[in-house]
Amino acid sequence: MYDKFGFRIGSKRSMAASLYERGATQADLVAATGTTQYNMLKDAERRGHRVLVKGDRYWLVAVEDNVAAKGSGKIGAALPLKKQATSPRPVVNQKRLRVEGAPVAAVPAILSVIRWHGKESPEDIVARKAGDIAKTGRTLWVIQSWKAKTDAVQAFGRAYPGALVYFIEGGAIPAGFSQVAVQMSEDRQIWGPLPKGIGKVTGKLAGATALVLDRLAPCDGTIIDLWQFVEHPRNDPLRFMQGASTACVIPATGTVAGMKSRYRRVVAIGRLAGPYAAYLR
Repeated sequence: MYDKFGFRIGSKRSMAASLYERGATQADLVAATGTTQYNMLKDAERRGHRVLVKGDRYWLVAVEDNVAAKGSGKIGAALPLKKQATSPRPVVNQKRLRVEGAPVAAVPAILSVIRWHGKESPEDIVARKAGDIAKTGRTLWVIQSWKAKTDAVQAFGRAYPGALVYFIEGGAIPAGFSQVAVQMSEDRQIWGPLPKGIGKVTGKLAGATALVLDRLAPCDGTIIDLWQFVEHPRNDPLRFMQGASTACVIPATGTVAGMKSRYRRVVAIGRLAGPYAAYLR
């Protein structure tokens, strides 16, 4: 037998769908099923069901409820209709999203502004890093941002397993000089070699953070609205600036005015993997 979302009753997906129907956080899903069930949300949307996001809570609305109730059913009891109208909208088109397991709704994520690095274009960098993942299952992406320090990214990754990383077009200032990393550490106490088989990891290493990714794919024509996010954990409007071109973000409860250049092209989408971030030297 199958539930209204098309999942086998008694399965983890059916259990997750039931929780999301009532409104649940990712922590709720991890506690109940062991994962955030992003693949389940993706499959549900393919079947015509709807995902709503408010803060850190998600709702799954069956297509029959969405058509018949127009927000007056179970979801309407938890989210007034007016608030639903201003909830964050999906930021990527499902047909263009090529990262396995990634949701198509606005979700907790890391946003990072990228541009040319030395003689490499953003597209060339993405291709090289994606090659690392194809060969070894992991890659390291160096960032410099006081809004996304190593320990903060690690905490964010633990709070939001499988968080996406949106690499977006913008005016990040290139590093003045570049170094080649030879070791990495989760805590700056125990150091070890970089993952075997990956290409050179370069950048300004002092104060740098290496994002650990297990998925990375280019995007063609996808636009993201920065006003649909706020900075985590302070819930401040999202703003990039010199020295802070990467930030941990969560979906806003409505449109939050931030930077004037609110619409940005997404160059690539990645996915965080444990230990989520590392120190380099």
